[in-house]
Amino acid sequence: MTDNQEIALRAIRCVEQRDLEGLREIYHPDVTFHWQPGLPYSGDFSGPGIASMSETFARIWTPLQPDDATRRMDARVLAAKDDLVIVEYTWRARRPDGAIFETETVAEYRIKDGRLFDARMFYFDLCGLIGFIDDDRG
Repeated sequence: MTDNQEIALRAIRCVEQRDLEGLREIYHPDVTFHWQPGLPYSGDFSGPGIASMSETFARIWTPLQPDDATRRMDARVLAAKDDLVIVEYTWRARRPDGAIFETETVAEYRIKDGRLFDARMFYFDLCGLIGFIDDDRG
């Protein structure tokens, strides 16, 4: 496994463990996140925008991922070349009413200077995910 692959998987582990300090350490100072349209945190975030994205993300996902089982992502590297690492994982959630949701997800990570520089996440069932979040909030 290359250093870049290990950095990408470390980022996933930090998300699973809700290790905010670990994430801050792994983020490049110029890190940018790109999220698909329709999500409550959709769009591009970098610099100071990461703090607001992280707050929105935590507000939504903390109650929907209440334990290790729902936070477990079973990540694996699909491909890697130079600064690019493609990771596949399963995104899971459980609402308080017991409803469960899972979708395969692919993340495209770029690594620069040994840190996460650019992240793009693609949920396979984006419409289902948005509906699941909306049902929880509504």
